[in-house]
Amino acid sequence: MRRNRNLSKSDFRKVFADNVSSADKDMVVLAQRNQFYYSRLGLAISKKYASRAVDRNRLKRVIRESVRLNQPLLSSLDIIVINRKGLVKRSNKEIFMALDRHWQKLNQKFN
Repeated sequence: MRRNRNLSKSDFRKVFADNVSSADKDMVVLAQRNQFYYSRLGLAISKKYASRAVDRNRLKRVIRESVRLNQPLLSSLDIIVINRKGLVKRSNKEIFMALDRHWQKLNQKFN
C-alpha cells in the first residue's frame, strides 16, 4: 500500500541518524520505531550493485512482498533496506529467507 512507503527525505534522514540495524554480506536493514500502527518501507537499491533495471525492480518486488507478508511482525517500524554487491545474484527464495532472518532479528531487538 502507498502509506507503507517511506518516501520523504526527512524520513530517510531520521532512520539513518538513529536506527537499529541488521546486516549480512548481501544487504543492510535499518529500522526505527514510528508513531503509526503500520510499518513503512524505504528502499536504497544501488545501480552500482544492480546495474540492470530488471534486477533492481526484481529486488524491490521481492523486498516489498516480504514486508507485506511479515506486516504483523514489523508493525510500527520505519525500515530501510540497502543492497550490497551479492544480492542481485541470489534467487528470490534466498532473498526471502535472508529477509526473514533480518525481520526476526529486528523483532527481537525492538521487543
